[in-house]
Amino acid sequence: MSVDLKIPSPDLTDPDNPEWTPADFVRATGPEGLSEAELAAFPKTRRGRPKSAKPKRQVTVRLSQDALRLIEADKPGWNRRLESALMTSGVPAAVSNLIVAHREMIAALHQQIADMETGKVRVIASGGQDVTAESIAETRTRAARLEATLYPYTPR
Repeated sequence: MSVDLKIPSPDLTDPDNPEWTPADFVRATGPEGLSEAELAAFPKTRRGRPKSAKPKRQVTVRLSQDALRLIEADKPGWNRRLESALMTSGVPAAVSNLIVAHREMIAALHQQIADMETGKVRVIASGGQDVTAESIAETRTRAARLEATLYPYTPR
């Protein structure tokens, strides 16, 4: 005689949360249909790390093997210590001053171009020659070259 030992499948339905019907999907709305109180009950959460006010940028620096060995000798935290050493060494201030001087030079060239085009300047002081379309074009080229060399060092 054989006995049927099948386990009855449990009831997986939930009367408090029935399966959606096509009509339920038609009636459904997004969060824009909720009231302020309902939205407040579900605060927005973001995954991952919060965005930094001053994000760091990854850069590539070529160092000698000896310098790299010295930097990495303490292993954990060497990036932070290297950044701290750079910040206290005065290098950022020197680079910042150089960038400011560079921007001032570019602004002066643009002012010179404007003065040449409006006729405020009729003779170029450095060479004593008259202002021509070619001299304006040369000054524009100088300004463009300076702007191109400054571009990698300015925020985008």
